[in-house]
Amino acid sequence: MRLATFTHLRSVGFDVAVAAPVKNQALSKAGIKVFHYDLNRNIQPFADLRAIRQLRKIARTWKPHIIHAYDTKPCYLVPLAMRGLAGPKVIRTINGMGKIYALGGPKNHILRMIYQALHLSVRTRVDHTIFQNTSDQGYFVENGLAPLEKTTLIPGSGIDLAFLRKFKNKSNRTAYRTTLKIAHKTTFIMIARITKEKGVLDFLNAAKDLRVRHPNTAFLLVGPAAGDEPDGISAALINSFASDVTYLGRRDDIPQLLNASDVFVLPTRYREGVPRAMLEAMAMALPVIVSDVPGCHEAISGRGSGFLVSRPGSKALAEAMERALGSDLAEMGAAGLAGIKETYALPIIMKALTRTYRNAL
Repeated sequence: MRLATFTHLRSVGFDVAVAAPVKNQALSKAGIKVFHYDLNRNIQPFADLRAIRQLRKIARTWKPHIIHAYDTKPCYLVPLAMRGLAGPKVIRTINGMGKIYALGGPKNHILRMIYQALHLSVRTRVDHTIFQNTSDQGYFVENGLAPLEKTTLIPGSGIDLAFLRKFKNKSNRTAYRTTLKIAHKTTFIMIARITKEKGVLDFLNAAKDLRVRHPNTAFLLVGPAAGDEPDGISAALINSFASDVTYLGRRDDIPQLLNASDVFVLPTRYREGVPRAMLEAMAMALPVIVSDVPGCHEAISGRGSGFLVSRPGSKALAEAMERALGSDLAEMGAAGLAGIKETYALPIIMKALTRTYRNAL
C-alpha cells in the first residue's frame, strides 16, 4: 500500500527500510529492506513489551536518522521504544482515532483515558506529528498531546493516479463483471476489515433491503476476516447474506474490483484518518457513500462526489444507496477524481512529507 511512498523517498535521496508485523513480497522485490516485529491489535501488555524490545533492537541495528510510525499502536509503541536512544527523530502519522472516539459507553471512556495517557507519556520523545484531518489535529493540540508547532496536516498517504489509471479500461471491467456475475447490474462495493464498527452489518442489511425494491443491483464485500478482534464478524453470519452480497475475502486486485463496480460504500463508525480505500475509489471515478465522520467528511463535503450518511444503521445507508441509483453517477465520479488530483494525489503528498522529513533533520 505504501510502496509508492517508499519508491519516491528513495528517488529523492532517502534510504528506506520497513519494520512490519507481516511479510510483504512486493517490498522485498523492490529492494527495500524489511524487518519483522510482532504486533498485537488488542490490549496485551506483555505482547506490547515484546514489540517495544523488537523495535528498539531494529533501531539499534539499522541506526535510522528518522523513524516514522503509522497506525494506532505503533504511534505510541515507537516513541516508547526510542526512549533513551540518541539519534532517531520520531515522526508519527495519526491516521484516525478509531472506534473508541466514535462510540460512547464506559469501556470506551476508559480506553480514551488510557489512549490520552499513553500519548502524554511519549510526547517528549516525538519530534513531529502528522495528521490526516483537522479534527484529530485539533484534539491533540487542545489536550496537550502535541504542540501545534510540531504538527502538520497531510491528508492521506498519497494516491498514485498513474498506477490506478492502468486498470481503468472497458475490457478489464467487462471481464471482471462477467466473472463476478454482475454484468448489467449497478454494483455497490465495500472494502474494509470485516468488523461491526466498520459498518459491515449495516452494508449487509442495507443490501438485503435494497435488493427487494431494486433486484437489478449487486453488492460486493471485500476485506480480510477479523476473527481475532472483539467486533469481528463470523463467516457464518456473512454467508447468511450470500443471496444478496458476494463476499470476496482478502484480495490483491482492488483496482480491478473498483473498475468493475459503480459505487463505493464505507459506513464506518470509526474516526478515520482518511480512508485509503475511499480515496482509491474516488481516483477510479466512483461516487462514494460514506459515514459523516472525520476523515470521510473532509474528502466528500461540498465536492458533489458522493453522499455523507449522518445516522448509523442500515436504514439510513439504504436510503443513500437509493439516492445514488437516481443520480448521475458519472458526474459524481468525475467530481471525486478532480478532488483527488487537487488534494490527495501522490506528488502533492510526497512534497509535503519530504519537506517534513528535511525539516526534522
